[in-house]
Amino acid sequence: FFSVLLYSMQFSFAQGSYLAVITDPQIGPQINAMNLIEVVEDINKRQNINQVVVLGNITANGKFDEFIWAQEILDGLTAPFFVVGGEKDYFLSEGKGSEISLLWGDDKNIINTKNFSAICLNTFLPHFPSKKYIDVETMNWLEDKLADGKISRLLTFSYHPIQVSDNSDQFIEMNLNKKIFSFVGKNEKGLKDKSVFEGLYLNRKDGWGYVLVSTNKDSIHIKKILSGEIKKKVKPEIVRTTF
Repeated sequence: FFSVLLYSMQFSFAQGSYLAVITDPQIGPQINAMNLIEVVEDINKRQNINQVVVLGNITANGKFDEFIWAQEILDGLTAPFFVVGGEKDYFLSEGKGSEISLLWGDDKNIINTKNFSAICLNTFLPHFPSKKYIDVETMNWLEDKLADGKISRLLTFSYHPIQVSDNSDQFIEMNLNKKIFSFVGKNEKGLKDKSVFEGLYLNRKDGWGYVLVSTNKDSIHIKKILSGEIKKKVKPEIVRTTF
């Protein structure tokens, strides 16, 4: 068992405005709830955050009480937020993840900005745990939302990388001329598609940790932060890649 640190991240998507990301809250243990409360308070203190994405396992055990507890805490956010659930929310819960739609609405969302679009997607088929899939309704919705040829850059938020979805070819085909940067809740090894970058994932190989992303002009900075490094206050590794 690893204790979980919640991290908020700012992603600049317009002058003076930011997108904050909360990862893997796993509400259930008291300490995780306290961490999430602190993150919500921290985000509320920051200026010009006009959207928040909560990515990863929202609950620790998929219990309905945990979903309600998470909702009560997240409702404290002053900025609009969207939830992208994880494996525990879909496969351990009695409603197979339907609790997310019940409490937070649709399982897909798009945030259009001047320079790019941010897209939140569900990659689960709740009754088929081994499948990773973007449903037909979502694909049709995406095709309509991304029809504007002016949108050339996408930020995607999903638990599984879109590339490992059974129908990923359909997604890539409709976005052939776009640059895609993917924030994911679970890292899948063996992905070598250089046209799609993974932006944020949970990493427990060397203890727990995260890869965080920020921007500077036309580049994206990827920071690898592990628990030991945080305690030692070691400067995180930074990798620059052009977006």
